Amino acid sequence: MKSSWLPYIFMMALLLCQVLAMPSDMVTAGGCYGCPNCPKEKVEVNILKHFCNVPGWGSTKHLAVNETLQYLSERPGQLVMGGGHGVCKQISCSWDTAVWACNNTPDSHTVSWCEVVEMLRNLQVLCDAGEVRTNGQVFSTDNWHLILRDGRC
Repeated sequence: MKSSWLPYIFMMALLLCQVLAMPSDMVTAGGCYGCPNCPKEKVEVNILKHFCNVPGWGSTKHLAVNETLQYLSERPGQLVMGGGHGVCKQISCSWDTAVWACNNTPDSHTVSWCEVVEMLRNLQVLCDAGEVRTNGQVFSTDNWHLILRDGRC
Protein backbone atom coordinates (compact mmCIF):
# COMPACT_ATOMS: atom_id res chain seq x y z
CA MET A 1 0.00 0.00 0.00
CA LYS A 2 2.77 2.45 0.90
CA SER A 3 4.57 1.95 -2.40
CA SER A 4 1.44 2.96 -4.32
CA TRP A 5 1.84 6.50 -2.92
CA LEU A 6 5.41 6.90 -4.14
CA PRO A 7 4.53 8.07 -7.68
CA TYR A 8 2.20 10.72 -6.23
CA ILE A 9 4.78 11.91 -3.74
CA PHE A 10 7.37 12.09 -6.50
CA MET A 11 5.01 14.10 -8.74
CA MET A 12 4.19 16.53 -5.91
CA ALA A 13 7.89 17.01 -5.17
CA LEU A 14 8.58 17.61 -8.87
CA LEU A 15 5.72 20.12 -9.09
CA LEU A 16 7.01 21.97 -6.02
CA CYS A 17 10.49 22.18 -7.55
CA GLN A 18 9.04 23.59 -10.77
CA VAL A 19 7.04 26.23 -8.89
CA LEU A 20 10.06 27.29 -6.84
CA ALA A 21 12.20 27.58 -9.97
CA MET A 22 9.67 29.62 -11.97
CA PRO A 23 10.98 32.77 -13.63
CA SER A 24 10.65 35.70 -11.27
CA ASP A 25 8.09 37.46 -13.46
CA MET A 26 5.67 34.67 -12.55
CA VAL A 27 5.81 35.49 -8.84
CA THR A 28 5.82 39.29 -8.80
CA ALA A 29 3.22 41.01 -6.68
CA GLY A 30 2.82 44.70 -7.43
CA GLY A 31 6.03 46.15 -8.82
CA CYS A 32 9.14 44.10 -8.43
CA TYR A 33 8.59 41.23 -6.02
CA GLY A 34 6.35 43.42 -3.87
CA CYS A 35 9.39 45.52 -2.96
CA PRO A 36 8.16 48.19 -0.49
CA ASN A 37 10.32 50.92 -2.03
CA CYS A 38 9.30 50.18 -5.62
CA PRO A 39 6.48 51.64 -7.66
CA LYS A 40 3.35 49.57 -8.23
CA GLU A 41 3.88 49.50 -11.97
CA LYS A 42 6.56 47.32 -13.49
CA VAL A 43 10.01 48.88 -13.58
CA GLU A 44 11.47 48.97 -17.07
CA VAL A 45 15.17 48.61 -17.76
CA ASN A 46 16.67 48.92 -21.21
CA ILE A 47 19.14 46.19 -22.02
CA LEU A 48 22.00 47.03 -24.35
CA LYS A 49 23.49 43.52 -24.61
CA HIS A 50 23.97 40.34 -22.63
CA PHE A 51 26.25 37.30 -22.48
CA CYS A 52 25.31 33.86 -21.18
CA ASN A 53 27.32 30.88 -19.97
CA VAL A 54 30.65 32.71 -19.85
CA PRO A 55 33.52 30.17 -19.68
CA GLY A 56 35.36 30.13 -16.37
CA TRP A 57 32.57 31.78 -14.37
CA GLY A 58 31.07 28.60 -12.98
CA SER A 59 27.30 28.42 -12.80
CA THR A 60 24.40 29.27 -10.54
CA LYS A 61 21.23 27.38 -9.71
CA HIS A 62 17.92 29.00 -10.67
CA LEU A 63 16.49 28.46 -7.20
CA ALA A 64 19.44 30.36 -5.69
CA VAL A 65 18.92 33.19 -8.20
CA ASN A 66 15.23 33.36 -7.24
CA GLU A 67 16.22 33.69 -3.58
CA THR A 68 18.70 36.41 -4.52
CA LEU A 69 15.96 38.28 -6.38
CA GLN A 70 13.78 38.16 -3.28
CA TYR A 71 16.65 39.35 -1.05
CA LEU A 72 17.57 42.26 -3.33
CA SER A 73 13.95 43.36 -3.66
CA GLU A 74 13.80 43.85 0.11
CA ARG A 75 16.91 46.06 0.32
CA PRO A 76 16.19 49.60 1.57
CA GLY A 77 17.45 52.71 -0.19
CA GLN A 78 19.33 52.59 -3.47
CA LEU A 79 22.47 51.00 -4.86
CA VAL A 80 25.32 53.49 -5.19
CA MET A 81 28.16 52.33 -7.42
CA GLY A 82 31.51 54.08 -7.05
CA GLY A 83 32.97 56.12 -9.87
CA GLY A 84 35.28 54.66 -12.47
CA HIS A 85 34.74 52.69 -15.64
CA GLY A 86 34.32 49.02 -14.80
CA VAL A 87 34.29 49.51 -11.01
CA CYS A 88 32.34 46.57 -9.60
CA LYS A 89 31.09 45.57 -6.18
CA GLN A 90 29.51 42.38 -4.99
CA ILE A 91 25.93 43.05 -3.92
CA SER A 92 24.86 39.53 -3.03
CA CYS A 93 26.43 36.15 -2.41
CA SER A 94 24.58 33.13 -1.10
CA TRP A 95 24.25 29.46 -2.02
CA ASP A 96 27.41 29.82 -4.15
CA THR A 97 25.63 32.42 -6.28
CA ALA A 98 27.27 35.85 -6.56
CA VAL A 99 25.87 39.03 -8.10
CA TRP A 100 28.13 41.95 -8.95
CA ALA A 101 27.00 45.45 -9.96
CA CYS A 102 29.39 47.44 -12.14
CA ASN A 103 29.57 51.09 -13.11
CA ASN A 104 30.55 51.99 -16.67
CA THR A 105 30.97 55.74 -16.08
CA PRO A 106 33.73 57.86 -14.52
CA ASP A 107 31.32 59.25 -11.88
CA SER A 108 29.37 57.42 -9.20
CA HIS A 109 26.07 55.97 -10.39
CA THR A 110 22.87 55.33 -8.40
CA VAL A 111 20.05 52.93 -9.32
CA SER A 112 17.05 51.63 -7.41
CA TRP A 113 17.11 48.11 -6.04
CA CYS A 114 14.01 47.52 -8.13
CA GLU A 115 16.05 48.26 -11.27
CA VAL A 116 18.70 45.82 -10.05
CA VAL A 117 16.06 43.14 -9.51
CA GLU A 118 14.56 43.73 -12.95
CA MET A 119 17.99 43.53 -14.63
CA LEU A 120 18.80 40.29 -12.82
CA ARG A 121 15.37 38.86 -13.66
CA ASN A 122 15.96 39.70 -17.33
CA LEU A 123 19.38 38.07 -17.24
CA GLN A 124 17.87 34.95 -15.69
CA VAL A 125 15.22 34.76 -18.42
CA LEU A 126 17.65 35.53 -21.26
CA CYS A 127 20.19 32.95 -20.12
CA ASP A 128 17.74 30.23 -19.08
CA ALA A 129 17.54 28.23 -22.33
CA GLY A 130 15.98 25.36 -20.39
CA GLU A 131 19.13 24.81 -18.35
CA VAL A 132 19.13 24.21 -14.59
CA ARG A 133 22.38 26.16 -14.11
CA THR A 134 23.66 29.32 -15.77
CA ASN A 135 25.77 32.46 -15.47
CA GLY A 136 25.91 35.69 -17.41
CA GLN A 137 26.35 39.41 -17.75
CA VAL A 138 23.74 42.01 -18.73
CA PHE A 139 24.41 45.63 -19.72
CA SER A 140 21.97 48.51 -19.26
CA THR A 141 21.73 51.39 -21.73
CA ASP A 142 22.09 53.54 -18.58
CA ASN A 143 25.83 52.71 -18.28
CA TRP A 144 25.87 49.97 -15.65
CA HIS A 145 25.81 46.19 -15.73
CA LEU A 146 25.33 43.08 -13.61
CA ILE A 147 27.36 39.90 -13.43
CA LEU A 148 25.83 36.62 -12.25
CA ARG A 149 28.33 33.87 -11.53
CA ASP A 150 29.39 31.30 -8.99
CA GLY A 151 30.75 32.61 -5.71
CA ARG A 152 32.39 31.27 -2.59
CA CYS A 153 29.70 32.01 -0.05
